[in-house]
Amino acid sequence: MDENLKFYEFIKFLNKLKEEKRFLGVKNMKGDNSADHSWRLAMMVILSAEFYKIKINIFKAIKIALVHDIVEIIAKDITRADRVKKNISDEEKLKNEKPAMKKIIKIAPKKIGTEIELLWEEYAARKTKEAKIVASLDKIEGLMTFFEKGKPAKCYASYIATYANVYLKETPELKNLYVSLQKEMKISYIKNGIKWEKEYENI
Repeated sequence: MDENLKFYEFIKFLNKLKEEKRFLGVKNMKGDNSADHSWRLAMMVILSAEFYKIKINIFKAIKIALVHDIVEIIAKDITRADRVKKNISDEEKLKNEKPAMKKIIKIAPKKIGTEIELLWEEYAARKTKEAKIVASLDKIEGLMTFFEKGKPAKCYASYIATYANVYLKETPELKNLYVSLQKEMKISYIKNGIKWEKEYENI
């Protein structure tokens, strides 16, 4: 296939990320899609890096944010609820996504596919500063969306409240942002008759 046509077809392919709904199966949750999530995440990377004066390669971090869920076009999103119910580990989730990434590489022009794979792998490994910042903001964005559109359930109270804590321990630069989110989470818990434990705030 002509490279220009392949590039054009790949851009069309990326539009399918808009079709991947998030928070499916979560009671009383309207949800959003993976493209919505990736867009706000990218915006959060730009704004947080500037507001909190975080020393990272912003352009690279934006790229990571925009491609981190691209595999969901093929592999589909595994909801957090399903991950808890079925005890699906990060390693198992990654194993399911790798074949999807290989298919995406074949669809994309070679140079673009290679870069997307490297950025995606960097995010999954969470070794670089950029990957850690994006990963923490990814969890914050997900929680923000959840509390904007849904409400917590007693059976997942601890899981939801501590969902991002391990990530925030790696990115203290984002602590103030997370504290603001935790205040909103606490209000929602109390409003819905769920006890907010002090230990939830340990980051």
